[in-house]
Amino acid sequence: MKKKVNKPVTSEVELTPWEKAQAKRAKQQTQKFAKQKQKKRQKRKLPLLAEVKRRRVEKTGGSLLVIFATIAIVSLYFILPISRVAQVKVEHLATKDAQVVVKASKIKQRQTLLSVLLNKNKAEKTIVTNVPFVNRAKVTMAGSQIVIKVNQFRRVAFLEKDKHYYSLRQNGSTNLSETTNISGNVPVVVYKANANLTLLAQQLNLLPNRLLGAISEIHFTPTKSDPTKLLLYMNDGNQVIANAETLAKKLAYYPSIVAKMNYQGIIDLEVGAYSYPKNSNE
Repeated sequence: MKKKVNKPVTSEVELTPWEKAQAKRAKQQTQKFAKQKQKKRQKRKLPLLAEVKRRRVEKTGGSLLVIFATIAIVSLYFILPISRVAQVKVEHLATKDAQVVVKASKIKQRQTLLSVLLNKNKAEKTIVTNVPFVNRAKVTMAGSQIVIKVNQFRRVAFLEKDKHYYSLRQNGSTNLSETTNISGNVPVVVYKANANLTLLAQQLNLLPNRLLGAISEIHFTPTKSDPTKLLLYMNDGNQVIANAETLAKKLAYYPSIVAKMNYQGIIDLEVGAYSYPKNSNE
């Protein structure tokens, strides 16, 4: 036979109606206290949230105000005349040459200064490319005025053409403006149609200053056998026959040849290097 096991019997203590009422009341008091505490915490948070919101609104409003003010100022600037080119000036150049430089720069009056600033390097390169006598250019601003400063190629002679004088530069270019002041340590080249001015200028640029300054005038005297033949009138009264292709090399012998001469004469450097008196028939 199986032995019957008795299970433990648990009994719940029954609360009296009064105890139940007290427990219910205590629970209600606890819940009420918890709600009051939560409300107090919320009340403390509300001012902080309001302050945060207020600061955010002020910050956003301030940023928008700055943005709108900046836009208004920039717009006003571009409307006013001070934002545009009032004048384009080229320093140390005569009128015709200055006009050529300004035209090459493509900078015009009433153009916005901002566009000039953004295209400054391009303007400088365009001037050098399109103006033969300029080897460097710089564009600067002085208020609403544009100032262009240029460096020209070295002047190696004055070119006489139709009784007017122009600067002949080392690269063979000439200034467009006439010059009335032909003083200086450079010779006068008498213009002749179809003469190779570039070759002559390059040769003159190779001469030291003492030899360049010793020449008074240069005339083109081409022949069939020598289309680049030159006649040079020297400041000491001598004359030199030379070739434009070898002028710099041959003229280097001029001082030593003159030192051996006891007369004013003609020094022929076209083929060899010899001299003879001006009245000689040889």
